[in-house]
Amino acid sequence: MTRIRPFLLPVLILAAMLCATWLVWNHERQNTSNQIRSQFDFLLRETVSRIEQRMASYERMLRGVQGLFSATEIMERNNFRDYISSLQLDANFSGIQAIGVLEWVPEKQKNAHVAAMRRFGASNYAIKPAGQREVYTPIVQFEPYIGSNLTLSGLDQWPDPVRRLAMEKARDSGMPVISGMLRFSVDKDTDAKTGFIMYLPIYAKGQQHDSVPTRRAHLTGWVFAVFHMHDLMASLYGEQLPGLALAIYDGVDPSAASLLYSSVDGGTTSQHSTISANEYLVVAEHSWTLSMSTLDDFDVHFGHNANLLIVIAGTSLSLVLALLAWLLASGRARAMRLANTMTSELHKKIDEYEVVQALMLKAEEALVESNRKLESLSATDGLTGIANRRRFDEVLAKEYSRHSRSGVELSLILLDIDYFKAFNDCYGHIIGDECLRQIAQVIAECASRAADLAARYGGEEFVCILPETDLIAAVAIAERIRNGIIARAIPHSGSSVADHVTASLGVVTARCSADNSSLAILSQVDELLYRAKSLGRNRVEHQYFETLMES
Repeated sequence: MTRIRPFLLPVLILAAMLCATWLVWNHERQNTSNQIRSQFDFLLRETVSRIEQRMASYERMLRGVQGLFSATEIMERNNFRDYISSLQLDANFSGIQAIGVLEWVPEKQKNAHVAAMRRFGASNYAIKPAGQREVYTPIVQFEPYIGSNLTLSGLDQWPDPVRRLAMEKARDSGMPVISGMLRFSVDKDTDAKTGFIMYLPIYAKGQQHDSVPTRRAHLTGWVFAVFHMHDLMASLYGEQLPGLALAIYDGVDPSAASLLYSSVDGGTTSQHSTISANEYLVVAEHSWTLSMSTLDDFDVHFGHNANLLIVIAGTSLSLVLALLAWLLASGRARAMRLANTMTSELHKKIDEYEVVQALMLKAEEALVESNRKLESLSATDGLTGIANRRRFDEVLAKEYSRHSRSGVELSLILLDIDYFKAFNDCYGHIIGDECLRQIAQVIAECASRAADLAARYGGEEFVCILPETDLIAAVAIAERIRNGIIARAIPHSGSSVADHVTASLGVVTARCSADNSSLAILSQVDELLYRAKSLGRNRVEHQYFETLMES
């Protein structure tokens, strides 16, 4: 017992210090894990929100097409073509491949339907595939009516069970409904692209359709929009955030057979995922499963880790204090003999402790810097490096509030790249992304004051906030941007394709205080941008804000 007593106190001190080290290490580990999880959850919610908002805009667009047939007949091809052209799908609804119309044709009306189609100009029209059925739903109009789309006229959708289920749901509910996953055989690629179709029913004019029986009785057809899933997602993200894998499955069963889209080549990843989650979406009466998981470099971008430093510092300090306690407990004689040596060792350990404290201080500073970078990342567009939509909304609200209080002039420029979908289809998304980066650089160079803000509004749209800038100066800046875009060469295979890239711009200047919200000036500049496109594109349209409000 006497021989054990000198070791008892050092062992207790060592155990207590190691426990304290473990508690600090565990707290830091949980804190880091919680921060990474919070960032992951934010990105998951943002992705779901983007998809839901984009699909809602497509539903509104399709209702506009449906409204066309409340005043016209299904077979009036020119009205339909002019209306679809006015929508400017490449600029306003990127992600849609084509829009068409199906007609509901019972067997007894088949011959009359074919004859009518031929009278309207389709001389070789026939319902495909051939054969006798109780009912037919052939394609009677399809835009853009070019290329392989020419062969789709008369194609019956009803025999396909996936399309038929969506059409029946749309017919009975009167609401937009999307189909299950489809593989479009008309594609020229080696592997057909996955996608889906959104249907909206058309009912006979002047007839009731407020119940399922009346809807079925007065159905005349459907309007529909075709989507390729990869192109749809590309219109939402120019580039994925680092460290994330995103997949979308048809239905609630995330299996390889139901995979609609994957951001990882091949649809799977071999990297170990530390965090993953599934989110179930109901889009136009149809269920999707969105699966998001982290890749190996996610922690590098969004996490920080001081665990190893805490272990080293805590263990070292524990051993030093335990050794000191053992030396004190081993007796006066031993202490006196080793006093000089211990004094020297103690100074060294104190220096080590100070070094450890300095390292922990640096780690805390690194944590602050990491949080600052994370905040900056959340306000920056990942593709172009300029401000994103979230940052633009914050600054516009602040500047419009200041304008309303003080009456200082506030100008807003909204820009959209002309025919950008065609540019992407011609040169590919890699060159398209480079084009967006180059145009963002031109805008940032032209709107270069400290108070100015250049931001990517979404897809191929950009916006500039110009505080304390009158209309003349704002139009001059817009013209510099337009000319700078024309002059900027986008390299592709050793040649320049800059002649194919132009932009349309709208400019609004508010010069007196108003009670309207910032959404009003944003709506006005959007109207001017639409006017620039309708007048031939590659031009600047401008106006004072209060003049627009009075008109």
